[in-house]
Amino acid sequence: MAYNRRYILTITPITKEGKPRGKPIVIRDPLTISFNVKRMPMMGDSCATIDIYNLQPSTRKKLFLDYFDFNNIQKVTLEAGYQNGKFDLIYKGRILSCRAIKEHTDVIMRIEAQSGLFVLDSYISSLSTGGKLVSDITNDVLSSTSGLEGADVEPITVTIPRPVALVGNEMAVLQTYTKGNAIVDNEKVIVLSDNKTIDGEIRVIDDSTGLLGVPEREQVTLTVKCIFEPRIKVGQGLEIKSKVAPEFDGQYKVWGVSHSGKMGLAASGECTTTIQLFTGLNIFGRFQTDLSAVQQQYPQLDTEGNYNG
Repeated sequence: MAYNRRYILTITPITKEGKPRGKPIVIRDPLTISFNVKRMPMMGDSCATIDIYNLQPSTRKKLFLDYFDFNNIQKVTLEAGYQNGKFDLIYKGRILSCRAIKEHTDVIMRIEAQSGLFVLDSYISSLSTGGKLVSDITNDVLSSTSGLEGADVEPITVTIPRPVALVGNEMAVLQTYTKGNAIVDNEKVIVLSDNKTIDGEIRVIDDSTGLLGVPEREQVTLTVKCIFEPRIKVGQGLEIKSKVAPEFDGQYKVWGVSHSGKMGLAASGECTTTIQLFTGLNIFGRFQTDLSAVQQQYPQLDTEGNYNG
């Protein structure tokens, strides 16, 4: 059965500073891959397992990476989409290991990867002058981070009047000045407060656009499953409409996204996307991105959205 899904898998050797140091290996149709990728705001939770089926022995030799070979650093990116459409980045991270296994008649190269590892080795020791905005201090920290591939920082207009010493792990320093609102997604740092969202290409998921099953609520998160949707971004706003469980209808913030499935012209299978949604400032089932408007109706809420009744 043809699902009209396409992918591009790229493996690139890099230096410790994150710069390319060799020719990348690009894998695409008609070869078959299966994948299970998870992107969560906590660095240790963003991981991927990608299986590549029946490569030539010479390519398998190039891809082999031992878990304890710390000098051979390789980056993996997986882009995917539908036929005649654009490709979206669904995972980027550092390869931990790549080895051959055999399943029935297939020889498979299995990639194990993790995203955001650059924050473990990042360290800053500098002095920031007084009178700077928190946003400027945040950008100063990010500018010294090696391995970082971009940043999306929400403007924070609070001024720090005195000089401050920026010393320690860069991510820990970043969390101090952003009140814990810095996350890592696809090797990119995003600074976004709880009641703010970034723009997303997909704004609504309902039964007609691929919502599968029933949304599942647990504490402050709502988990929904849908047909493969590579355009979902961590940090974007998303509206859910379910005919089966309308009590969960509302606008939420994407807290995490996972993709799993099998692609390739030779063999293909089911592909799905699972989205973890943060209920955030949940006023009667609606996620409010404009806090000032909510405060006019609920004066007991402070500037952080906390209830002080």
